[in-house]
Amino acid sequence: MGGREASLFQVTSAYQVFADQGVKKEPFEITEVDSSNGKVLYKHEDDPGTKVLSPEVSFLISHILSDDSARQAAFGLHSWLYVPGKTVSVKTGTTDDKKDNWTIGYTPSYVVGVWVGNNNDTSMNQAIASGITGASPIWNKIISSILAGKKDEPEPKPDDVVAMQIDSLGGGLPVDGQPIRAEYFIKGTEPTAPSPIYKQIKVSKQDNNKLANSDEISHGDYDVKDFIVFQENDPVSTDGTNRWQQGIDSWVNEHYKDDPKYHPPTETSDRKY
Repeated sequence: MGGREASLFQVTSAYQVFADQGVKKEPFEITEVDSSNGKVLYKHEDDPGTKVLSPEVSFLISHILSDDSARQAAFGLHSWLYVPGKTVSVKTGTTDDKKDNWTIGYTPSYVVGVWVGNNNDTSMNQAIASGITGASPIWNKIISSILAGKKDEPEPKPDDVVAMQIDSLGGGLPVDGQPIRAEYFIKGTEPTAPSPIYKQIKVSKQDNNKLANSDEISHGDYDVKDFIVFQENDPVSTDGTNRWQQGIDSWVNEHYKDDPKYHPPTETSDRKY
């Protein structure tokens, strides 16, 4: 999702903020300069840094980026982004034409960024240059070497971050019969109700494939059925076309084509009394 050019140095420095619980520190290269007779000519002074993000937000981002299961669909389990026995947050990036590819990962103590590309600004081999095959193997070897023999260092959880069980599909409070998962939230942002994707819809008792009309509803001649409905508006459309919904509908048809609970009726019954 590149919007502008950025160097590896800049991007790696940005991820340092997450590694340091929201505190931005200026990078430096030289820690100390001594003369031939042992006199200290220069010594780097520790930079307390500037707080640019809350520890809570930094923790949530780091936790997301350290979840090997969450990236399974794209990268598979235990890919080059996984370091056995270590909690490491990591992100890849690849330009559309594959001129550039990078991997950046971190723990609270170390940040490692790797870039691969051609010096003449030409595209790399399309078959092998990707988020998982370009910079990632190099990054994995570097950070694995750095962390070898060191204790695991998970990102410290702030007190204002709480864990709770939520509905896996919709993200709201658990719903009977639906799978659940554990998730972290900043206090005050936790879900307080089931997800709005779960809807009870009045359908015609005569034809459950159609919505009940006003006459049927007024006569109580309808059934109530449970559906899962994904709806979203397109905030950037300039021609009235809801491209967000088109994408959602395409995804539903791909994954739940034959499951009727994902396809609520759209036509209204024409029954008259």
